[in-house]
Amino acid sequence: MVTPGQIKDIISAVVQGVPTNMTFGMAESLIGNKGKLTAQVRKIFSATNPYAELLADWQTFYRDIGID
Repeated sequence: MVTPGQIKDIISAVVQGVPTNMTFGMAESLIGNKGKLTAQVRKIFSATNPYAELLADWQTFYRDIGID
């Protein structure tokens, strides 16, 4: 399960990806189409990693033996 700290790190990374030179019109478009923006963000997070389960198992192993 994701931790609150991990959620903060993910949110920070997403916010850092917002271009600082975005035009007013582009910002208005994103604000006006929040559903589309949300769908794209969800698409990023739902991308399947074929090694996700194996990685999670190794992370648990290393955490259990005190190496994390």
